[in-house]
Amino acid sequence: MLRQMMQSLTDTLWRTTFNSRLYNWSLDWSVFSQTSPNLICTPNDTWPGHAPTGRWLCQGAFLFGQESLPVDRNFWDANNVSLACLKYLHSFEWLRNLKS
Repeated sequence: MLRQMMQSLTDTLWRTTFNSRLYNWSLDWSVFSQTSPNLICTPNDTWPGHAPTGRWLCQGAFLFGQESLPVDRNFWDANNVSLACLKYLHSFEWLRNLKS
């Protein structure tokens, strides 16, 4: 009985929270993406990427130099690429290519 009451209270709190104006406003990223008129300058993007490589990645091919690795179930356990390629793969630096 107590467990059901607690579950009901928890569910009500979650529904109330996720149905609030404050929560919906926090999801509106356009609020954060606008440049403030009070800024002296617009900061440079410190995380540049390479759009063509990002497109290849979205199409299922991970590129590193002259090496190519298919993005499939064995993606993380690739053993037919160089050590440098594996280090780059596990560094997650390639995510910047998806951003661009």
